[in-house]
Amino acid sequence: MTTLEKLLQVLSDGDWHSTEDLVQEVGHRFSATIHVAKQRGDR
Repeated sequence: MTTLEKLLQVLSDGDWHSTEDLVQEVGHRFSATIHVAKQRGDR
């Protein structure tokens, strides 16, 4: 599973996620992955 797929899976529940949660689930570069998702038009 790619980092982007992990991020989208975590965020798919619509709940708020802490930085710690995102680091554990997606990795330390989750903010870069969020940037990529936004560029692709994912929300």
